[in-house]
Amino acid sequence: MPEVAARLTTLGNSQMDVYTGALLPAAIAEGVAGYLSEYHLLEPGAYAGWLQTAGGYRLVTLSDQSEWVLRWGEVPGSYAHIHPARYSPFSIRVKASTLKTAIVVCIWHRLSPHEQPHLTEINQLRRAWLQLPPMRSVEEAEGLRRLLTRLTLKET
Repeated sequence: MPEVAARLTTLGNSQMDVYTGALLPAAIAEGVAGYLSEYHLLEPGAYAGWLQTAGGYRLVTLSDQSEWVLRWGEVPGSYAHIHPARYSPFSIRVKASTLKTAIVVCIWHRLSPHEQPHLTEINQLRRAWLQLPPMRSVEEAEGLRRLLTRLTLKET
């Protein structure tokens, strides 16, 4: 868990869109690569020019009608950065702290499948593994419950 918690810090502290559709990451990558190939944008220079003419990013729609933002990548050796578009079909907007909590709760639930996590356990996980403050209310936990339901954990 400490390694997982350390990696979760890379999610930052703001909001993000999480894709919940049926396409696997490989299919998403193939769909985007197919689009770029069809429009002769696989060459870094062509891709950069295409982005620049639209203010630095473009939207691409994939086979399931989900929309993806393409922009210039910041990872060495990879020039395309892809993430779900805001309010795209099959995407939900979540706070980074909620997503981090959901991931940790899902791991905890797999290790203790006979137990359903309640607010007390969730807050213990948030403090111990994420150094996040406790959720103070059922209302605050409602967004987490909805996300956990989407991630296949039935109830919180």
